[in-house]
Amino acid sequence: MLYGQSGGGLGDRTDYSAGFAPVAIIVGDLDGDGRLDLAVANHDGNTVSVLYGQPEGGFGGRTDYDVGVWPMDITAADFDDDGRLDLAVINNESNWGDISVLYGQPEGGFGGRTDYGTIYCPSQIVAADFNGDGRPDVVVSNAETGKEVCVFFGQPGGALGGRADYSLSYEGTGIATADFNADGRLDLTVRRPCGGLARRGENVYTDPMLLDVAGALEALPDLSVSGQSRADARQTAR
Repeated sequence: MLYGQSGGGLGDRTDYSAGFAPVAIIVGDLDGDGRLDLAVANHDGNTVSVLYGQPEGGFGGRTDYDVGVWPMDITAADFDDDGRLDLAVINNESNWGDISVLYGQPEGGFGGRTDYGTIYCPSQIVAADFNGDGRPDVVVSNAETGKEVCVFFGQPGGALGGRADYSLSYEGTGIATADFNADGRLDLTVRRPCGGLARRGENVYTDPMLLDVAGALEALPDLSVSGQSRADARQTAR
């Protein structure tokens, strides 16, 4: 950790211990005390380490939680709508790929782990409300073939369900969300390893497009959940 200095720049490094082979980290107020905490996915340890922000600054009170085999990425959202953040971790080797959800507990910490099978060798997870029902959903990308993404929709009570898999015509792993066409619905971009983006939108996905680095626009197969395509993709050249 390098802390911002009053005169600008960053100060001396402070190291904090996590688990074995950490691969992903998120920041959030995980215990509701108004201070930022850290959650770290530990690939070879098959755990998540939570480090709590301290009143005097810094992090302490590390607690490790078991997840699946070879966790790869982590995200946080209030899946069960109790006002506390929960953690969702994708595991690369559990049952060929699954999601472990750890729910924030009233007394602090996390428990109630629930695992959900997902696509083969998941590599990245993002939580967002894709269908506009007020509950967080998750989308997962594939590390092995990279030619599909998987969406789980948040259910009442905090479960994940309604799984939908979407194929891509190319390999892509990095994912991000935003309302790119300003229609009030979240869209999804999938990064191509050789450069470019594929866009999905319209409720969950519509008018899938490929935007390459040079700015050329190429149509991909329509994977619209609602069955209605949108033809107003906007090209942004670099």
